[in-house]
Amino acid sequence: MAGNDKNRLYFSDLLIIFMIYAQSKGVKSFPFLQDQRWHEFFFKIRETLATKFPALECIDGFDWNGPYPQSRDIIDSAHVYSYLCERDFKKEVLFLEQHIIAFYSDELKHELNEHKALLSAMHECALKISGFYQF
Repeated sequence: MAGNDKNRLYFSDLLIIFMIYAQSKGVKSFPFLQDQRWHEFFFKIRETLATKFPALECIDGFDWNGPYPQSRDIIDSAHVYSYLCERDFKKEVLFLEQHIIAFYSDELKHELNEHKALLSAMHECALKISGFYQF
């Protein structure tokens, strides 16, 4: 959970509240967390939104040893959150089950409310990435 600084978020919390927020906006599923689109998404929001939203400092640096920027945070979170997400291996997508959304919405209620403008901006960025969302 977030630290004492009201603007501070941990990456894992940012990831889960973003997914909850997006699903509340009608998003049905996301790419697998190992997918290149997640790396590109977090790279893009860090580059474009970090000055406006200091909470994005939780996104660590990116490694450029490949065709796209890669974040260790995303790779680590893919392993941690794999048990929270339902996966459709045929479609190669994942989504949060309603009981997970209910638990984390209550658990992270403060973060969801405190960072609505950030989550909205992140959602707008994700909408611009081809195939990131399925509605």
